[in-house]
Amino acid sequence: MHSKYRYHGYLKQLSGSPDPEQLKHINQVVFSADSIEHWKCTDDPTEKEWLNVPVRVNRIEEGVALRGHFEDIRRIDNLDHKQPRFWAPLSIASEEDPRFPLDCLQHPLVEITYRCATSHAGPACQWSYPGGAHLVHLEPSRDWVTACVPMQHRGFPKSISRFTLRLYGSWRSTEILEIAEVRFRALLPEEADALTSLYAELENTSAPPRYPLLEEFLPFGVYMNGAVVEQLADLMDISYFDYLRLAFEDIVRHHHNCVVMEGMQALDLEDRNVLVELAENFGLRLVPTFEWPMEEFDKTGDELVDSYIKPHADSNGILAWNVLDAPSEQHLQHFIKARDKIAAVDHNHPMAVHMHQADTFPLFSPFFATSGFSHFHSGEPWSIRQALRTHLPLSGGSQFWLTAPTFVYASDAPEWCSSPQLRMMLNTTLANGGRGWLSYTYHNTPVWVDGHYERSLTGPFLTFSDLWAELGNRIERLAGLSPLFLSAVPVDPPSHLPLTVTFKINPKTQLRDSVDAISVSWLEGPEYFLFYVINNDTDQVTSVNLSLPASLPDGQEVYEITALVRNRAWEASPHDLHFEMFPGQGRLFLVAQPPVCNHWREVIGHRILQSDRRQAQVDLELARHYRLDLGDIEAALNNAEKHASIAELNRVRNAREQLFNLIYTTPEICEPHALLVKASSIVCGCDEALASLYGRGKTEQARELGVKVLPLARALTVLRLQFRRGQGRRISTEIATLVQSGTDLLSEIWSRR
Repeated sequence: MHSKYRYHGYLKQLSGSPDPEQLKHINQVVFSADSIEHWKCTDDPTEKEWLNVPVRVNRIEEGVALRGHFEDIRRIDNLDHKQPRFWAPLSIASEEDPRFPLDCLQHPLVEITYRCATSHAGPACQWSYPGGAHLVHLEPSRDWVTACVPMQHRGFPKSISRFTLRLYGSWRSTEILEIAEVRFRALLPEEADALTSLYAELENTSAPPRYPLLEEFLPFGVYMNGAVVEQLADLMDISYFDYLRLAFEDIVRHHHNCVVMEGMQALDLEDRNVLVELAENFGLRLVPTFEWPMEEFDKTGDELVDSYIKPHADSNGILAWNVLDAPSEQHLQHFIKARDKIAAVDHNHPMAVHMHQADTFPLFSPFFATSGFSHFHSGEPWSIRQALRTHLPLSGGSQFWLTAPTFVYASDAPEWCSSPQLRMMLNTTLANGGRGWLSYTYHNTPVWVDGHYERSLTGPFLTFSDLWAELGNRIERLAGLSPLFLSAVPVDPPSHLPLTVTFKINPKTQLRDSVDAISVSWLEGPEYFLFYVINNDTDQVTSVNLSLPASLPDGQEVYEITALVRNRAWEASPHDLHFEMFPGQGRLFLVAQPPVCNHWREVIGHRILQSDRRQAQVDLELARHYRLDLGDIEAALNNAEKHASIAELNRVRNAREQLFNLIYTTPEICEPHALLVKASSIVCGCDEALASLYGRGKTEQARELGVKVLPLARALTVLRLQFRRGQGRRISTEIATLVQSGTDLLSEIWSRR
C-alpha cells in the first residue's frame, strides 16, 4: 500500500519518508489489521462523550474500518463544529495485550496508517500513562497517510498503559476512519539527530527570569472570556463597563483575587485599558490570554509585545501573560523567544503556559516561571494527587497552576461537580504542591442563544450556583494560608515526625477500594513542615484518629492552621486528636519550633486582615449609597495595629459583622436585596430549564421561551445596578413584579419538558 508520510511535532522539520529497509531492522511493535480488529471500543472511563456513540468495527480489504454512528447524538447540534466533542474509540491497553504497558524508551514513536472514508471524520489518537494523557489530532485525509507522532518529551513518559484511536464526529452522520496499521518503533538515525539537536539547544536555553510577584501571590481565580463579556453585556442591555463592574464585585465577594481573561486580543485598546484599570481598582490581577500566531512570531513578535504587553508592564492589575493557550510542541522555541521579548519590556509579570491536558507540560514548563494544565476529571477528584506527583518533578521549579472544571459543555460533559468533589480537588491541589487554582469557567453564553456551554459558575446572567458558593467559603479560609503554601514544597513523610493516622470508613461509603478514605500529604518550608489531612470520601463523613509522639525534636509544636483562619484562635494542638471529617474536607497542620510558629501566625494574620478590609470595601460602598452612619465601623476597620494579634483579628471581624448587620437590618436595603436574590434564582432556574429543554432536542421551544427570559434578565440587571446606587426603596415593587413574572415563566418552561 502506498501512503503519504507525515511527521508530527518536532519531527515536522524532516521531509520525505523513512527508508523501508531501515524500518525492517529497528526495534518495533506492530499491530496489523488482524490485531486492530480485536481492539476494544472503549476509552478513558472518566470521560463521557464517547459512551453513547454507537461504534462498529469491521475488516475491509486494506485494513479495519472504525464506524461512528453520530446520527442520534442530538447535542452535536449545540456544539462548535470546529471543536468536536463526541468520538468513537478503538483502544488497546495493559489488560488486553501483554506488550502493554508499552516501553516508550524503546518505542518513542508511533506510526498510524489511516484514511478518512467520509468527509467529516476527525482522526485522533491518545495515549495514557499513570497520572496523565496526551491527545493528538491527526490531519483528515481521504488518501492513505502514515502519521509519525513522537510520544516522548525529554524521556517522559517512560511507558504508556493505553493507546486509543479516536474518530471524532462534528455532524450528525455516520463517519468512517480506516486504519491499516499501528506501529510503535525506535528512532531512525536522522530522527535521533533531529531530537538530539533540539535537546542540545534547549540545554543551552537560559532559565526563566525570577519574578518576586510569584513568591507572594497565589492566584485563586476564574476564567472569563472577552467576547462573552461583550455578548452578555449586550444580552442584558448594559455597558461593557457595568458588566465588568458587577462581575468583578461578585468575584471579590467570593474571595477570589485573579481573572484569566480569554480572547483579550479581540478587545480594542480602550476596552483593554478599562478592563485592566477596573481590575486594579478591585484588587484583582488578570492573566490576559491571547491567540498570537506563533508560526509568524519572528515577523510580528515585536509589534505584538509593544501593542499588548508594554502598555501594562507596570500595572498592579496584571499577574501574568498567556500568549497562546495549549501550544503545540513545535511552538516551544517561538514561546521561548516570546518569553524573552516580554521580559525585556515587562520585568514584573511572567509569561505563563497553560495546557488543556498534561501532555506537553513536561516539555514547556522548565522554561517558564509559571505553568499549568487543566484537569477536568470531576468524577475522580483524587486523581489530581497522582497527576501532580507525576508532573511537578518535571517542571524545573516552575510555579504550578491547576485549572479545575466548574462548567458543563453543551455535550453534557464533564459531570457537574458536587461541592464535596470540588472541595476535595482544591484541597488536593494545594496539598500536593499546586500554587494556583483557576476555575473554568465563570460565565457562559446561553446554549439556547447559540452558546456552547450549559452551565458555569454564574451562568449567562451573573447569578450563582452551588459551586460558586462553595468556592467562596473555601477560598475565604485558604487564601490566608497562601504564604505557607508559596514557601513549601512536597516531600516524603519526615522520619523524625512519625505521624500515625487511623480512620474508620462510613459503612455507606461508595469510595472505590483502590482509594484510601484519608490521605496525608507532607510539605516542607524553611524551618517548618506541613501535613495536610484530606477526606477522599466525597459522600460520607470519615472518623479520624491522629497521633504524634508526646515530645517532638527541638521542642517543636503542632498547630492546626485551618483552625486559625476558621475560628481566629491560636492554641497548640494536642498530639493525640480525634475528629470527624466531612466529605472532601482538608485540615492543615504546622509543625515547627515556637518562634517559627508565631512568625507564621503573624504572617497569616496580616493576610486575614487584608482580606477582611478588602471585603469590607465592597459593603462600605453600598452602605455609603444609602447614607448609613459608618463612623465607628470605618474607624475600627481603618485603625490597624502593627501586629496581627488574635485580638486584632477578632476586632476587625466584629467590625465587619457590625457592618453586615447594619446593612441588612436597614429595610430599604434588606427587603429589595432579598427580592433580588429570589429574582436571581428564578432567572438562573429559567436558564437551566431552557438548557435542559435544548439538550433534549427541543431547540425551537427553547429559543421561543428564551425570547421571554431575556427581558426578565435585562430587567433584573438594571434593578441590581439601581440597588447598588442606593435606590432600593424605589425599586422594591418592580422587583416583586419581576419575581412573579419569572415564577410564571419558569413554570411554563418546565411544563414543556
